[in-house]
Amino acid sequence: MTLDTYLQLHLRRHLSPQKRMHLIIQMIQYIQESHQWSIAHRDLSTLNYMIDLENKDDEPRLYLIDFGKAVFYDLQASMEWWVATEDDRLRELDLRPQTKEELDEWCEKLPEFPARLNHGYLRSRSIQTLPCSNKHTDLLPYLINPAAEDIYSLRIIIWETIQGIVP
Repeated sequence: MTLDTYLQLHLRRHLSPQKRMHLIIQMIQYIQESHQWSIAHRDLSTLNYMIDLENKDDEPRLYLIDFGKAVFYDLQASMEWWVATEDDRLRELDLRPQTKEELDEWCEKLPEFPARLNHGYLRSRSIQTLPCSNKHTDLLPYLINPAAEDIYSLRIIIWETIQGIVP
């Protein structure tokens, strides 16, 4: 089940502060681990955390899923893991360097990079990439920091976990 479903189920039934804190610590650990590897998720939401309720310690265990929009924001990792693609669908969803020359240009600007407006799960979206409407798919006129986007989204998810509502 998703974290979103789990939190909705517990709006009526009490979820102890200890259980909430246990979930929050796991969220932070996942983001800390991915950022240590210079990977920004870029699509954090309560829908991208899955919960395992049937484990040996009887505590909810979180799993972060859906790394489809994730990016490396470190020069070495970007150069090492970059893969050229001709898939236009990826370009429609988000900007990706298509050639080695484009990759070199992007790497000069890291950890920031160009991006399009983000039409993902809007409840936890960073204001930097929040679209005005469904028709907006423009290239942003400024560079974004994907790790900062993750932290912003994480703050929203933590708030929702504590309060039961989105700020």
